[in-house]
Amino acid sequence: MSDRITSALIGGKHVSSRNGTSHRGAGASQKPALEARGVSKTFDGQVVLRKVSLKVMPGEIHALVGQNGSGKSTLIKILSGFHTADDGSEASVNGRRLELGSPAAAREAGLRFVHQDLGVIGDLTVTENVLLGERYPRGFAGRIRWTEANALAKARLARLGLEIDPSARVGDLDPRCWRQPASGWDSTTRRRHSRDRRP
Repeated sequence: MSDRITSALIGGKHVSSRNGTSHRGAGASQKPALEARGVSKTFDGQVVLRKVSLKVMPGEIHALVGQNGSGKSTLIKILSGFHTADDGSEASVNGRRLELGSPAAAREAGLRFVHQDLGVIGDLTVTENVLLGERYPRGFAGRIRWTEANALAKARLARLGLEIDPSARVGDLDPRCWRQPASGWDSTTRRRHSRDRRP
């Protein structure tokens, strides 16, 4: 395993060092939007991530750069709660401790992730995929209000410039429907798309 993950701050000053420690010289009194400290991960006795630290200040955009096997995806999966971290690993969001290994905690903290894999479940509907891990709107006797749920999913997709039937089964969709060209978006849609992709 390569022991170097570089955090590159795009569009501003940054300092990056071995094992991913990154910080800015200014704004020391401001709380980091996201901070990871000494994050490690071991699979079956093999260390795949060793004491990685990362600091992202509000308004910053970082890129994790490294060779295959350097641990970039593992770090992201730990922050998202997909993987648990080794003892001694810590992270915080806006100064509040983040419970690593908990998808619910990551969502509650406001973290959102776009993984390399598409990450959708083909046997579920578009609405069920969009609202996966969230509470459905419910009515009498706890029954799901599907009309309201579909409307919620449709509104979220519209913010990304996507027009997809929310009641359709994902496995039956043309994959191209998820990649509608951004060239046709107006400036408002572009701003919303950029905003919705932020953690």
